[in-house]
Amino acid sequence: MDCELVGWCALKPEVQAAWFQAVASVVAIIVALLVPALQSRSARKQKAADDHANSVAAAAQMLPHVQDIGRLIAAILTDESPVKFGGESGPIGPLAQQLINHKSVDILSGSLRSLGDAREKASAVVFNIYRARELAQGEVDQVQVRSYKKFYERLRAAQTASSQCLDKIDIMFTGHVGDYA
Repeated sequence: MDCELVGWCALKPEVQAAWFQAVASVVAIIVALLVPALQSRSARKQKAADDHANSVAAAAQMLPHVQDIGRLIAAILTDESPVKFGGESGPIGPLAQQLINHKSVDILSGSLRSLGDAREKASAVVFNIYRARELAQGEVDQVQVRSYKKFYERLRAAQTASSQCLDKIDIMFTGHVGDYA
């Protein structure tokens, strides 16, 4: 070591030891702060990966239910629209009645928490169907004009959310939106 440049050799051995101890203490403090931070970061990454894997698994389980709901809503809006089925007010059709009591809606509702990126759209599906259910159950035989229109508006909103939910699930698996036929 060059004693002229650093001046280390001019220091007494006790002072050299004190300097060495001070530098070593600073390094120890840095290591003591860095190790837990890196461990915490690693744990957060692992938890995020586990959460994503759980979301993908839940989405795979819910995919047939979302597809079933979407198909049923499409059939209702095609075959039982207010214009085709009863005008401005009247009874809701048998397919709409089926949707009101459909088990897939309740199954999807119970799994919302674990759907990850698809949760928001799946929540919109469930919400709109539950609101349509409330409107339909207001009058058993006849749905009043205002609620009848709202009923079908809710179904259209649920259909849109269902399609968007399927897109989100598709992205979870493939990274892009595919075609649903």
